[in-house]
Amino acid sequence: MMAAMPAIPPNSSAVLPLSGTTDAQRPSLGGEVLYDEVVSHIFSDGTGSVPANVQFRVVRSTATGLLDFYYRIIATHTFASPLSFVVEVGFPGLVFTYADFRPDGLGTLHPTSFQIFPHDEPTEQVYKFVFNQGMTAGESTRFFFISSNAKQFTPVASEISSATATNPCPGPTAL
Repeated sequence: MMAAMPAIPPNSSAVLPLSGTTDAQRPSLGGEVLYDEVVSHIFSDGTGSVPANVQFRVVRSTATGLLDFYYRIIATHTFASPLSFVVEVGFPGLVFTYADFRPDGLGTLHPTSFQIFPHDEPTEQVYKFVFNQGMTAGESTRFFFISSNAKQFTPVASEISSATATNPCPGPTAL
């Protein structure tokens, strides 16, 4: 199990390796699924645009009452280059308390690191999950997630982005 990640305050930068964690290792991950949707997204893989599906899931922790934001990529086409999954969050006071992937669920590929950095807008943060390999059509990632101090969300409060597309995704609306 990865040691507890330090809380990352707004407008700061960090790069953290990911090793995977399960419900058994981190009981605060257990909770009620509040939102679960699959949407189409266009990624850029360095050689062009690649369509894929992204599953968004929001879980309220039974232990803390706080929200965890989950993501999973399902490849509908082959990605030649390693992936980066970028999310922009515009909510003042948001603190990320943990980021990792779940080896105890669907998928085979997982991110190797989590990066966070300030956005051009002072109230926004950008975070990125980095994968060290591409994907072939039909493959999917494991669920990867961030835990936060958020207590409420809407399905369109944040966005995922790539060089060629931007899509709304679930994000915090209250702490």
